[in-house]
Amino acid sequence: MKYDIICISAAEGGKNIDSFREEIIQLWKENLNGLSRERFDWFYKRNPLGSPVTWCAVDNANGAFVGCNSLYPRSILISNKHAVAGIAADFAISRSHRVFGPSLQLQRSITTQVHEKGFEFSLCWPNKSAAGVFTRAGYRCLGEAAVWVKVLRFGKKLETIITNPFLRSVAAFFADLYVGIIEWLGLLGSQGKRENVVSREVHSVFDKLKGLSAFEDLLIFEKDLAYLNWRYVENRTDEYFFYSSFSEKSKQLIGYLVYSIKDMVVTVWDMNARDLASAKTILLDFSRHMRKSGMVSIGMVFLGNERLQNVFKQAVFVRKNTGRYVSIYCDKEQIRERVGRENNWILFEGDLDL
Repeated sequence: MKYDIICISAAEGGKNIDSFREEIIQLWKENLNGLSRERFDWFYKRNPLGSPVTWCAVDNANGAFVGCNSLYPRSILISNKHAVAGIAADFAISRSHRVFGPSLQLQRSITTQVHEKGFEFSLCWPNKSAAGVFTRAGYRCLGEAAVWVKVLRFGKKLETIITNPFLRSVAAFFADLYVGIIEWLGLLGSQGKRENVVSREVHSVFDKLKGLSAFEDLLIFEKDLAYLNWRYVENRTDEYFFYSSFSEKSKQLIGYLVYSIKDMVVTVWDMNARDLASAKTILLDFSRHMRKSGMVSIGMVFLGNERLQNVFKQAVFVRKNTGRYVSIYCDKEQIRERVGRENNWILFEGDLDL
């Protein structure tokens, strides 16, 4: 079968994304569980950095809409120069056409136009079944996006391991005590007393936090107020909260993280802090707060710098492999080596997935 690939870019005019509104929403229903109709306008029209560039696959024989993928813009500093990256999102192909090749044709069309459409490079975090398509289209593996897990209450965790209730409660008590002691020791000598605030809104001082991006010139997507509001406040696919830590003495922001809760399990989507010591402090404070709130565990997906991974270990998080890899496409020789090294990056799940 033959397919036409249509590129839709608001900056270039031409065919409008609304022309495919119903087809895209139907494709979401088939392939991407949980995406609501309201998400269409949020994703395609409200990004403060501009609309995504979207490639649509159309059956050449009958004009049927069979698939699409978008690159939405993210701002980033590379060697102190502002650049725009494209993050792949909403890749979906109609089930009846998956064996006929539009997936690869679609991705190859995208990689040949990444720079032409104003992106320095593109980043993707495909599921396992789609990973091969991105590789064949020219993406290179950046690294595995592992999940870092911290058990807050071991009683639930040990249910499948220790069947005797009494022995399980004793083991859970000592495991909880051990983690609590490690947290207490980790907070000794931390940066003075802190005021921690939980909110559904973005705090105005987030804009002033250069944070981890200033540490050894690491690559981290810019997170200004406009972006954080769009990504976590206006986005209705989940209920997000901001946990912010301030110095009680100076009132300055130490750091923040973004999280959601489901079935007593906490997912950290994003975080930023003024330095690595602050990142450790906020993770330890947050863990204690979540334990007091009755949560069972915390998980966060991360790919990037080893020194930040060591901070996670100090905060009693354990790395678990996911088998899902982040890949990058960059045809610009002058930045390819820099953006193509995992240790240069700080990427959380909120950077990789919408």
